Amino acid sequence: LMTNTNNWQNYEGFVLAARDAGTAGKKLTLLTKEVGRIFVFAPQARRKANYIGYLVPAAFLRCTVAADTEGYRLLQADGRALTDTWQWTYPMWQVYYFLVHMTEELFASGQADAQVYHLWEQYLTALSRKDLAIATLIASWQLLGIAGYDPQTVLQEKQFLPLSDTGRQTLFAILHATWQDGPQLFSRQGLTEAADALLYYLTNYVEIATQFTNVFTFAQKSIDNKI
Repeated sequence: LMTNTNNWQNYEGFVLAARDAGTAGKKLTLLTKEVGRIFVFAPQARRKANYIGYLVPAAFLRCTVAADTEGYRLLQADGRALTDTWQWTYPMWQVYYFLVHMTEELFASGQADAQVYHLWEQYLTALSRKDLAIATLIASWQLLGIAGYDPQTVLQEKQFLPLSDTGRQTLFAILHATWQDGPQLFSRQGLTEAADALLYYLTNYVEIATQFTNVFTFAQKSIDNKI
């Protein structure tokens, strides 16, 4: 039996999402360096012990895939989890998938974008040591900038988005944050207003985003951002 390797491709990237499919498989959404976002079916993924650790969201993956009618089929893979998602609660997963959903809405599948890839690389690498909600808030604003929007305009919006001085300062810091910044202390009020501003911007400036709801909650009175 001859094996056709003409449609085999080697990719590396990140698992954005994974869900069970069939009796033992998984359907993966990957953000690859080479071709952007693709969809991969991984047969028997839930039965192979060596796959369990990295065919999960927020993992780095190197894989060989074969093109088929509905996307790609996974042939072989290796990778590593970039953060411990096993400890995440349902609200934490909602926050994470907020950024996944934004990526899906703002950028077409099958198109490589080095800036988007680099942002996800920074974001996922940071999650092992930084607050998930704050990191997601920062990454969401940065993603809008990559998509061609100007998030700075929200700071000039005063009539329909009344920000307190604390909220304005927090939002300014978030819009100018880099992943190499040292620790910053943000108040719950400032973070909540920055999250509300994000939803306001998505609803009023990004036409595709009417389906978004605010999943950000900041339970602590103040949070050491460490970004």
